[in-house]
Amino acid sequence: MNKPVNKIEKLIADLCPQGVEFKELGKVCKVLRGKHLTKKDLSNEYKYPVFHGGLIPLGCYNKYNRKANQTMVINTGSVGEVVRK
Repeated sequence: MNKPVNKIEKLIADLCPQGVEFKELGKVCKVLRGKHLTKKDLSNEYKYPVFHGGLIPLGCYNKYNRKANQTMVINTGSVGEVVRK
């Protein structure tokens, strides 16, 4: 195996010395898209947080579009807020 060049490759080399099988996301789970919202649709008075490319919600919306305990993958965004833990 080649020398790892990034953190993901190092983790795979350390934890999975035999390698891993890569699959397309859509072949292992259902990929759904939520409703497109803009800032004017949001209010701090609403219940459900809305995320867009970060860990801090942009605001809240009055309806939900996914059930609890589902994985959220944000596929669009812009440079602005960067959070490192």
